Amino acid sequence: MTAYWTSKLLGKKFEESDAPAGAHRSDKAISKIGSKVIALFQTRQTYWTKKLVGKRYQDGKVAAADKEKAFSRSDLPTDPRLCRVFTPGTLGHANYIKDRLNVYLDAKYLCTSVSFH
Repeated sequence: MTAYWTSKLLGKKFEESDAPAGAHRSDKAISKIGSKVIALFQTRQTYWTKKLVGKRYQDGKVAAADKEKAFSRSDLPTDPRLCRVFTPGTLGHANYIKDRLNVYLDAKYLCTSVSFH
């Protein structure tokens, strides 16, 4: 996923108008790039939150009629290193993979939240 975000930012021209007044030229460019990165990551967080939170996780395929109320493993990133599903009491490794999607379920297998870390 890092390659995706890098490709979105590389080669882009950033305006200095969004930086604070009196900032050095390089500070203005860094400020603009930083705000673009934050916006992209917030968009990713918002996408998965809207897609999963409040829906029930189930094994196997989800029927087309149930897509608004449920999701399955096939709806998540296919690389298991980039996605983890936690139920209550599940222990996860503390290893850090910055683009990994973490999906948190309650006891009834409803998605309560998602995060990236």
